[in-house]
Amino acid sequence: MRLTGRSGDAPDRLAALLCALPRPVGGQIRDGALILDLRCLHADADADLPGALADL
Repeated sequence: MRLTGRSGDAPDRLAALLCALPRPVGGQIRDGALILDLRCLHADADADLPGALADL
């Protein structure tokens, strides 16, 4: 999943929010975009991710 934003610091801010979730989501910032590594999620966390993202 690749997320980009209008603001130059949007990927950094989103990464910080995702790291602060009860089940942190890892990723890396590359070429100004936050690249999420969904392999770090447990199988049961896949269902929680859309709700967690909606709360951001």
